[in-house]
Amino acid sequence: MAVRLIALDLDGTLLTDSKEILPDTLSALTMAGEAGILVVPATGRPLSGVPEEVLSIPFLRYLITSNGAFTYQYPGETILRRHTIPCHRALEILEYLDHPGLLTEIFIEGRGYHEPETSRIMNDLYRGTPLENYLAGSRTIVDSLSGFLDSQPMDVENISILFLDPEQLDPSYRELSEQNDITVVQSAPRVLEIGSAEADKGKAVSELAGSLGIVREEIMVFGDSNNDFGLFDAAGTAVAMNNATRELKDHAHRITASNEDDGIGIVVREILAH
Repeated sequence: MAVRLIALDLDGTLLTDSKEILPDTLSALTMAGEAGILVVPATGRPLSGVPEEVLSIPFLRYLITSNGAFTYQYPGETILRRHTIPCHRALEILEYLDHPGLLTEIFIEGRGYHEPETSRIMNDLYRGTPLENYLAGSRTIVDSLSGFLDSQPMDVENISILFLDPEQLDPSYRELSEQNDITVVQSAPRVLEIGSAEADKGKAVSELAGSLGIVREEIMVFGDSNNDFGLFDAAGTAVAMNNATRELKDHAHRITASNEDDGIGIVVREILAH
């Protein structure tokens, strides 16, 4: 069955380590769009953190952010799907996460918020890397996350925790995963992300595809991290990058070259040739 929708993770998948799209990859995706295939970025990033280079992909019509919490029609940023954590529940989670060595951020309406000390440490960690500009353009500093939510109660699309001590991650993951009103995913070696129980890349892709009359067998996805498991479950063809985690590779239908070696373009040109 022909591919009608291609969903792409961003960091480590569509984007190189320098946070750019390779010219050959962009060319392949442009040809896919010309052939009538929908190209849908599906990222853990909030809307404010999606690079302009991604938003400028030709024929882009849809965008999934915050691990599936939001689906936008693009351009125009019309919200088609929205699943958030109620403010009171987010405050409970923040209280649970109030421990030394955990850097916590919340994301609301496409933007990230963190406290001054978190900002300082993260800026030190990522200074001189491609993530420095991403942080500068997508975060706002507030005196207190809980105080910020108390003062203007708003639902939260995502809570991100960076563990300065990686050994703290697994116990926290196990405890949080026991709560059935949230979804917990590991998006990087030291990062957990918490969303609504319905905030899942795969669910977002499946709902979008269903609304367009596209069946699972017509969906191809690409990913590299463990927050892409749901994405892989939604696809007829799930492709892991060569730089993907071992667990995701085991979950894939096939493995392509890395994000640095036009892994997406290789597969897309192959399907267009048939």
